[in-house]
Amino acid sequence: MFAVWGQMADATTLQDADLRAPHVSNRLVRPVLTYFERTCGRPFTDQAIQDAGLPRDYLEDDGKWVSSLWTERFMVAVIRGLGRGEIFPPYADPVWQHWREMGRIAMTAEQMGPLFRTLKALGSPGTLYSNLPVLTRRGNKQIRIEAKVQGSGRAEIKVAPLVSAVGWYAASCWNFRGTLEAMPPIWGLPPAAVEHHECIFDPENPATECVYRLRYVERPLARWAGVAAAAAMGGGLGAAAVLALGRPELLGLGSVTGGATLLAAYFAWRLKQAEQASARDGRRIGEIADDADQRYADLWEEGQQLRRALLASKKLSGYLARDLVDEIVADPDREARLGGRTTHAAVLFADLVGFTSRCERMTPHAVVVELNRYFAHIDPAFVKHDGVIDKRMGDGVMAVFVPRGDADAREVRRRAVRCAIDLYKALDRCNAELVSTGAEPLQVRVGIAAGNLVQGTMGSDVKLEYTVIGDVVNLAARLESQARPGTLMVTTDVWQAFDGAPPDGCQAVGRQILSVKGKQAPVDVVEVAPRAF
Repeated sequence: MFAVWGQMADATTLQDADLRAPHVSNRLVRPVLTYFERTCGRPFTDQAIQDAGLPRDYLEDDGKWVSSLWTERFMVAVIRGLGRGEIFPPYADPVWQHWREMGRIAMTAEQMGPLFRTLKALGSPGTLYSNLPVLTRRGNKQIRIEAKVQGSGRAEIKVAPLVSAVGWYAASCWNFRGTLEAMPPIWGLPPAAVEHHECIFDPENPATECVYRLRYVERPLARWAGVAAAAAMGGGLGAAAVLALGRPELLGLGSVTGGATLLAAYFAWRLKQAEQASARDGRRIGEIADDADQRYADLWEEGQQLRRALLASKKLSGYLARDLVDEIVADPDREARLGGRTTHAAVLFADLVGFTSRCERMTPHAVVVELNRYFAHIDPAFVKHDGVIDKRMGDGVMAVFVPRGDADAREVRRRAVRCAIDLYKALDRCNAELVSTGAEPLQVRVGIAAGNLVQGTMGSDVKLEYTVIGDVVNLAARLESQARPGTLMVTTDVWQAFDGAPPDGCQAVGRQILSVKGKQAPVDVVEVAPRAF
């Protein structure tokens, strides 16, 4: 039900399609945009929207959804616009009060529209709090909620991400807290007092879930219904007692009491009838919203299936000649029947140095931020030199360079080396950005080997993947692991493809014979360094 905000992943082009994943409803995004427009101005909000990557007209459509990736990107844009940089402040920093306040504002009739009536139809704050798990699923698919009303005016709410460290952040916690506070005012009552008993973001004792304990004023009319029922029972028992005592002269008092009881019961009945009618209207509104949400989710999943097919096609076309791709498009089952085929190619492995230990000093969200920033910088190098990114392995990348047209074997080797040079240039720009935010620069190792390998469809009916296998792949991975930070380790035949005229930006710094795990014979290799390093 509630929007979540956290740290951003600077998405690549492939990730942009995920910005519309059905994680958080635009019904919850719209109040956020309104809040920042009123607080920081329209230009500020427009810039944050632009940086986050979805157009305003899409965000203003209540029938659409955004992904947790979009909420992360929008939050980073806001934090950056507020002058806080890209290293997020601690949980107690005053900046998070923006999210607490927007949680309060989000519960107003102005911001919720027809959904406000749905909530009000529940009749009382206690009923609303107890229904939070169901209501939340209507707007947020990334968190789970447990709610327990512990008597009149008291409740305990527990919140945690469905997937660890995804969809629940420090800002989410403050936003949810403000939302809980603002629920009783739906019925004109004072805000709830919220004690944050346990917190995932406690720097000294982090919990596995956020636990909120609430105290609030229950709705008076809801109590009166109970009073009327009690009075009716008391009046009936009182009249029976009068007759049993043989004091008929007291029946007048009993009549007055009974009349008052009947009047109270009548008003309680009318109240119940009105609330039931309002609840029916609210349920109808909710059902309409649920239907629209389900249609959006179905359409999004269809779009994802088409996208996966497109990405598979792009990868396939990166490996194969255009005429063969056309044949496979005409007969999609053909590729599964073709099996593997031998081709001459160059394989490049690139891996970040010491990234595992670096991750131990960072939050999971910060790790995602850095990795996606890094990939966003280096991926264009593969595109430029016609390399196919075969797979990513954490912070590592494997790319394959296959022949184009009637190019000879040396051409794929030169493309792979030039790609590595441009990768280092891109890393230079990435590090400049990291240093400007106070982060440490990254270091990379690269290994390149070339030769015959097998390309084709691997796997089973459960999952198929078009990839390459062979000794060349294993050798490139071994060379990368033995390269020094900031260098390329390439086989001698790869370096000789330049005929003694290496491209601008790199130079050989040594030649050696290596014993490589998995190979009986030693390997003749050249260590190459970009001149900038």
